[in-house]
Amino acid sequence: MSKHLKQTIMLVVALIVVLSAAIFYNVKNNDSKSSKKADQPVPTLYVNGANTTTNAANHLLTIGDRDGGTQSLKITFDKQGDPVYKGKLTKKTSQPLIKVTFNPKTSVFYQERGLYHVLQHLKSKYDYDNYNIVGFGGGAVAALAVASDKDTSIPDLSELISIGAGYNGIMKVNDKANSNHLSSSGKPLIMRKQTAQYPSYKELSLNTKTLPKDVKILNIYGNSAGKGNNDGVITTNSAESLKYLVHERTDSYQGVKLTGSDASHNGLNNHPVVDRLVERSLFDKC
Repeated sequence: MSKHLKQTIMLVVALIVVLSAAIFYNVKNNDSKSSKKADQPVPTLYVNGANTTTNAANHLLTIGDRDGGTQSLKITFDKQGDPVYKGKLTKKTSQPLIKVTFNPKTSVFYQERGLYHVLQHLKSKYDYDNYNIVGFGGGAVAALAVASDKDTSIPDLSELISIGAGYNGIMKVNDKANSNHLSSSGKPLIMRKQTAQYPSYKELSLNTKTLPKDVKILNIYGNSAGKGNNDGVITTNSAESLKYLVHERTDSYQGVKLTGSDASHNGLNNHPVVDRLVERSLFDKC
């Protein structure tokens, strides 16, 4: 074997060793980053809605605290609409549970603004990459409108649990029982227009264009009126309209309709089936 050939072989072997080391380092480094990201706590925000009692989340917060979560922050809003934070939260807090309370007479638009500022705070101060939301009524609508995978100043929504929320009209405002229909794809025949408190269905459909891909959605709604198909505030049709809004962004959608007198709009806040569904979805209790 000539000296030149030996040098060539040695050079090739050296290059293979260097490349192998580089690949190993990158794989190990990426695995380490993935592991750190997987271990990062994911906060869950409980958000009340317009015309929903400010104590709507208390029952579920107690259950969450019992099942491994940590009640951390209570967030309210001052007269200027700026968030006021009370409680203790660190980057190491395990499964943080955060109560976000709006004045029940507020609008979804006001909630969107307030919730956006809260999410920016959680991102900048605690470096959260993801978050979950349990939204009651308009609180869930605001959460859907704010969520975006294009805005790097806020975390990505991982899971939305919607309880008693209407996405295409509110009774006694711009919707009434059995006045609308859904196509086979879930698209509403009538798309309700914007009101003083709620965005239009078309506006929500535009907002969901940037909904994080594969977000998990659990939509819990009630029918306490039998053939009236409503919970006293929200028609089942309006609640079920959520599915079409998100169908292009996620396959992980589940709708659960509860029936009976205890499935009224306010009754859902203390419903044992709702408790169980939320508990299982967030804390993997079987």
